[in-house]
Amino acid sequence: MKRILIAICVFFCFQSLLQAQDTNYVRKIVTTLSSEKYFGRGYTKQGVQLAADFLEQEMKSIGLTPFNDKYRQDLSYVVNVFPGAYNLKLDDKTYQPGTEYIISPDCGSIKGNFEIYEIPLRILNDSAKLCKINPKKVKDKFVVLHLHEISNRKYRNFIRTKISDNFLKARGYILVQEVYPIWSISASESDAVVIRFDKSHFPESAKTLELHVESKKEYVETGNLIGYIPGKTEKTIVFSAHYDHLGGIGDSIFFPGAQDNASGVATCLDIAKYYIKNPTDYRIVIMLFTGEEAGLLGSIYYNMNPLFPLSEIDFLINLDMVGTGDEGITIVNAKDSTYQDVFTMFKEINSQDSLQLNLRARGISANSDHHPFNEQAVRGIFIYSRGGNTFYHNPQDIQQSVSLAAYHEIFKLITNFSDQL
Repeated sequence: MKRILIAICVFFCFQSLLQAQDTNYVRKIVTTLSSEKYFGRGYTKQGVQLAADFLEQEMKSIGLTPFNDKYRQDLSYVVNVFPGAYNLKLDDKTYQPGTEYIISPDCGSIKGNFEIYEIPLRILNDSAKLCKINPKKVKDKFVVLHLHEISNRKYRNFIRTKISDNFLKARGYILVQEVYPIWSISASESDAVVIRFDKSHFPESAKTLELHVESKKEYVETGNLIGYIPGKTEKTIVFSAHYDHLGGIGDSIFFPGAQDNASGVATCLDIAKYYIKNPTDYRIVIMLFTGEEAGLLGSIYYNMNPLFPLSEIDFLINLDMVGTGDEGITIVNAKDSTYQDVFTMFKEINSQDSLQLNLRARGISANSDHHPFNEQAVRGIFIYSRGGNTFYHNPQDIQQSVSLAAYHEIFKLITNFSDQL
């Protein structure tokens, strides 16, 4: 009988653990959000709007309570989108966008054939000679700069700054770099086109460029998604993540955004399920932001238009790219002196619960949706996981690349920290 009772206890403890950390649910959300239906959760094919509709229903299904009888906080903004042609040839060879090259997101529509002017390394590595290049030599041409040949990071950044000012008054620039090119979102439009190439795909002696890009400004109506679990007090812990991503290029190329940031969204929803089953004295608020990739637009808007006083937020945990944990997690803000108590708590929980996560502290950074809250004196951190190949801002950021390694440990660390707070 004693053995039977022990077996029953072990079974129910195991079942409780599985319910608390539902990787099957997390995987389902990641797979859904990174599917072609949502086309990168961006601004072509209504990707971000479709994702918002799905997540709104998911919040309702989980049992989150909406503020003011609705989950959605409407906002709008303008972005530059590429719904049509996006073609590039070098010497009659066609290249693949997203993996071999990418064009700057502030590129306006352009079509034509252009001569290429390659800057020799002896000039590229000499700032004085570089800045003395006669603009007449490169007028209406695309200038090639092999940035991967420059070891000094500050000098590379100096060149990038000069290019953003179109210092040579060229038609455009081709930057050849060490790693695969990454894309982003822009609302502005530049007079010079910047093309970034992975060095392994750029030919040694390209002479001509054929380019056809169709872009347009898009007025986007979207929204933040916010729900909560009532507590016994007005004290509040917020879990946040951005659900938008980069969208797509043309009709078929899109950036799935499985790690960035379907993983963070799925984790927030899993945390919501946990606290609905395990109520706490605190009010738990889930905030899923739009417009992060376009410049933290959703979280900035929320801080300007909060649904309850920001002073009621005791702590905010922002989750962005948490789908791999082979090498542990990084806690942004934890290196700052005002967050030493926070990092100490995380380390103690990690040790006491034998989670064996590699915890790394990072300083204050404006690199995700925690930052607008920090600017309004709300205490909060940003957590991202480390390990595996995340394919950052790349079409290969698919659900198969999200390993969910150490997900149980990360989940327990976060919820135990919240409970102890």
